Amino acid sequence: MTKAQEVKKALKGHFNNLKCTNGRGTAWGWVELSFDLPKPKECYCAEQLTGYCLPCSKARDEARKKVYDLIKQAKIELYNYTADDGYNSQNDCMLIDINLISQKPEELTIIYKSGGYEVSKVIIEGYDCQLHKSTECGYMIQVPMGKNEEKKMFDELVYHNQAVYHADTAEKAISQVKEWIINYKKNI
Repeated sequence: MTKAQEVKKALKGHFNNLKCTNGRGTAWGWVELSFDLPKPKECYCAEQLTGYCLPCSKARDEARKKVYDLIKQAKIELYNYTADDGYNSQNDCMLIDINLISQKPEELTIIYKSGGYEVSKVIIEGYDCQLHKSTECGYMIQVPMGKNEEKKMFDELVYHNQAVYHADTAEKAISQVKEWIINYKKNI
């Protein structure tokens, strides 16, 4: 059993959408881990220019601690490496990618408005999206960049299905993107 398989077994049932693989090539000893975590209700990331808000940072730190606690309980010894920090610090060979997912759809929240242009925050199937409204072009959904499998899904939507996220009403744009995400996930 590989380190990734051991870690996945130890974490199974504790996190949503858990993916765990070993690195490739010279990074074969690394464990690459990703999972979904519900955003805290107090989240205000959309109001910041960059980074995570304090409640989201705290939730991510707690999840990361839980990962290490579960690995320790399962008595799994991760490979480690020595950092080039002048202190010869030892670090585990594990990458943890935590995807914060909104818990439920929200009403449109206007985040920018100027002239005939308006941008609103909207949650579609748990993903933070933006609805752009233009008097000239109608409505368009901007989807997040995503990571790993999400990136593939959103790249497919953006680069090959432009008609899906453009519409003449907000409701139609949202429902088209929602339906597309559901169908995409059924087919993977």
